[in-house]
Amino acid sequence: MNQVDFIKSLYEMTDDEIKKLYKLLKKNKDELSQRLANILLEYTITDGNMDIKRVDRVKLYNDISKQVIQDSKEMSKIEVDLIDGILITVINETAKYWNYNIGFEDVRKIIKTNFKGKHFSNRVWENEEVVAKKLHLLINDFLDGKVNVNQIKREIEKVFNSSAYNTKRLVETEVARVEDEAFKRFCKETGVKKIKRNAILDTHTCSDCAEYDGVIYDLDKAPTLPTHPLCRCFYEIVE
Repeated sequence: MNQVDFIKSLYEMTDDEIKKLYKLLKKNKDELSQRLANILLEYTITDGNMDIKRVDRVKLYNDISKQVIQDSKEMSKIEVDLIDGILITVINETAKYWNYNIGFEDVRKIIKTNFKGKHFSNRVWENEEVVAKKLHLLINDFLDGKVNVNQIKREIEKVFNSSAYNTKRLVETEVARVEDEAFKRFCKETGVKKIKRNAILDTHTCSDCAEYDGVIYDLDKAPTLPTHPLCRCFYEIVE
């Protein structure tokens, strides 16, 4: 397998793993939508909005809020664990591809490295907090009659779609980062002096990186990858 195909295989593996998170997101979305739909069956609908007493509204909001918070915490933990497993696989597969051994502590050290000043686990929790806040606002508006049945469904869909995109963005960025670190570790250990940047892996490569395609660097002066989220650049050995 040539290096380009190998790098592509890492992202293909990642896509397969991310689907597990997508399924969980869909489950949470469907359950929330169904819960709201069930509420609609209990109350009179006037002009698309519910006629609901304040005491009932407070109870409903608190009950749904607890579920949203619980789902958010569970999603965060599952996502962190899944990403950790993906990164371990990427590092080990990179070492295997280049035929060198990498110890457990070295793997953990690479995974613990921050991207642009923040560890991926912190980003996961922050992203989920944003999702939970948006859902709380939507639920509040729905129960207050500020949005109707059709609007709440569309808005919930948008929130979960955005969450799925942020998950993909985060995971692929981390895959690029750990592959870069594992590759450079191999280069240092084997005396590689120069490496070349490949910025045209596939159609996902952005125009920001195209100008750097083919640029050759001394190993110790090569920019750290990725240079931006969803960057698919990687390095090849020159000498």
